[in-house]
Amino acid sequence: MAWTGLNLTVDGQNALNNAQLSNHLSIKSIVIGDGAPPANFRTLKGLVNQLYEITGIKIDVAGGKCTITADFPDVDYDYYFREIGIIVITEEGEKLYVYDNCGEDAQYIVNSTGVEKTRKRIRLVLNISDVAEITVTDPGILYVSYEDFEEAAGKLDDHLSDTDNPHQMTAEQLGLDPTRDMDKPVSTAQQVALNEQYAQLTAYVLQKIADLIGGAPESLDTLKEVADTIAAHKSVMDALDAAIGKKASAAEFDSHTKDAVKHITSAERTKWNNKMEKTGDSANNTVTFTSGDAANPTGWADVGVVTSGETHSSLIRKISLTIKNVRYLWKLLGSTSLAGIGDGTVTGAINELNTGTKIIAAEILLLPYTDIVYDYINPDIKNGDIAICSRYTPSVEYIGRGENTVGMLNAMDGKVRLWSSDDKGFQSVYEYLIVARSNNA
Repeated sequence: MAWTGLNLTVDGQNALNNAQLSNHLSIKSIVIGDGAPPANFRTLKGLVNQLYEITGIKIDVAGGKCTITADFPDVDYDYYFREIGIIVITEEGEKLYVYDNCGEDAQYIVNSTGVEKTRKRIRLVLNISDVAEITVTDPGILYVSYEDFEEAAGKLDDHLSDTDNPHQMTAEQLGLDPTRDMDKPVSTAQQVALNEQYAQLTAYVLQKIADLIGGAPESLDTLKEVADTIAAHKSVMDALDAAIGKKASAAEFDSHTKDAVKHITSAERTKWNNKMEKTGDSANNTVTFTSGDAANPTGWADVGVVTSGETHSSLIRKISLTIKNVRYLWKLLGSTSLAGIGDGTVTGAINELNTGTKIIAAEILLLPYTDIVYDYINPDIKNGDIAICSRYTPSVEYIGRGENTVGMLNAMDGKVRLWSSDDKGFQSVYEYLIVARSNNA
């Protein structure tokens, strides 16, 4: 909806009736709001949502009409100019005299951004008949319109810039000597001051000329001599001018110095200086990684496949797991010599067992950790068979004790005697027993 025209409210009608009886109507202000249109304009007591009040208003009365002019004030927020009203003063207090609301056709007033700030002046015309005197409640804040102010300011500027004595003031009126300045004599004191000033200026000019020459040789201590020399070396000067013309501007130089891509920081330089060359010696470099090695491993560790592109920490982690497995293999092999079997090596002993011997028995035994004698019974075992016992701590009779040992002993008919002892409080231990016999036996 658009503006429909100022609607006289019920309170406004009563105020107008009283003003016609008393011949006086007192207007206080214009009020601005952004409230939605009400169902009935006439019964309103105030704006739906008042934003502010303008008390600085100008009133012109002529021909039964009252024209009220005001400028929108500067506020610190933006808003929709949707509703307007005029407040009058009555014996019962302040009353909403007239009201209007434009609804969805409201104008958005910008105040928060200086460049886009909305300047708006409103002029409201009221038909008020039979009221001789219309005033405002605070005449001290009345002001002129933009047009009146600009017209008066223009006239004042013209007057101030008029240097042709617009008020026709005389020298006598101003208390001045009417004698023309050029005809006035110079006093002795003035002449002395002028002479001193002339001497000072002369000395100043001579000094500046000396500074300009700056100890130049006699052949270049005049401007003509300098000009002649420049003309004689014009090609050099052209080259210098061309070079100066190619220099970077202040903005280009400032942009270059601030370019973080072309330049590096002190921290980046330190980091780069500490980088190892691809073909350099890495003897003193360290690698942080999670080690899988153990001084006394108790089982096998899975080692992943080594692949191209791995980090140093990943590679050395796999190496540490491999070393752990080597330690565990060494632990399982024990420390007893295999010189009596094959060529004395593990592979030689196994080969001898696979070719020159046959396996009579192979068992994994779980023995308790106490001082016991344990007989492994097997009717296939005969005197002269070789018994090999690989264990964690138990010992084999006639071989002696010791951790991680491999014991060999001659079996007796039908059995192999083993015994174990430990003072560590373990309750059981695994015992690996192999009984073999030479094919020639």
